[in-house]
Amino acid sequence: MFYPAGNRTEKRMMREENPGLKKSVLVIDDEVDLVEMVKFQLEVKGYEVSVAFNGKDALKKLEGFTPDLIILDINMPEMGGVEFYNKISTAYGRPRIPVLILTARANLQKIFEDIDVDGFMPKPFEIEELISEVDRIINKPVNPVIFLLDFIKSSHVKEITKVLQAERYVVINLENFDTLKNRVKLDTPDFIIMEYMQKGISGAELIRKIKNDAFLKKVPVIVYSYTGFDDYREKSLNAGASLYLGKPSDCNVFVTAVRDLQSKRKNLSR
Repeated sequence: MFYPAGNRTEKRMMREENPGLKKSVLVIDDEVDLVEMVKFQLEVKGYEVSVAFNGKDALKKLEGFTPDLIILDINMPEMGGVEFYNKISTAYGRPRIPVLILTARANLQKIFEDIDVDGFMPKPFEIEELISEVDRIINKPVNPVIFLLDFIKSSHVKEITKVLQAERYVVINLENFDTLKNRVKLDTPDFIIMEYMQKGISGAELIRKIKNDAFLKKVPVIVYSYTGFDDYREKSLNAGASLYLGKPSDCNVFVTAVRDLQSKRKNLSR
């Protein structure tokens, strides 16, 4: 299984500390003239650009760094774009790095849109259109932010965080409502995932506090409990939680839960 070097959350923090740090693009295409032209134009725009001429070479490059965006052709020798895409994707088909697809086969657009590709551009294209699409993808709002409320030293927190980050979610670990309120001044969460058992407060009361807060009341709350002492489903849902997961046997259920809520939200906005 492929894991990119570095961490996109860490890169975002580095850029906040070093605003002059260049954003990077990896261009993968077997058309040498096209690659050189795209590389030149992106560098003129201030991007740091690496290139590869097939998927196999690109995987080797990714062992050393994590670009902000991959521009990927589909038809290439040795390892084509589809195989490369699968190798850098999670079990849910989401690429671990944003991808802009280039291909002369315009009929592939719907397929890639359905599996969360970040952008699609049919060949031939105008270079200005490509630059505009690169800017859009790289500068779009950060990945969904998840507040994870549990004891930070809990044995489950590290694994839950790892699984969610693999899907490009930004996970912020918090221990109680006070730290959550302070963090809201910096980030607005897209989701809150919380352990029902909390220190000094019941899970139901904490959910009600979240739902009564002007900045948090519309944020979906997903609840779990590893204690096994009781089934807190009814208490959680009555207090305003969106989902109750019980005692998960596999941390991937958190990804499924978030993706299901995202899908419902997307359908409602159409």
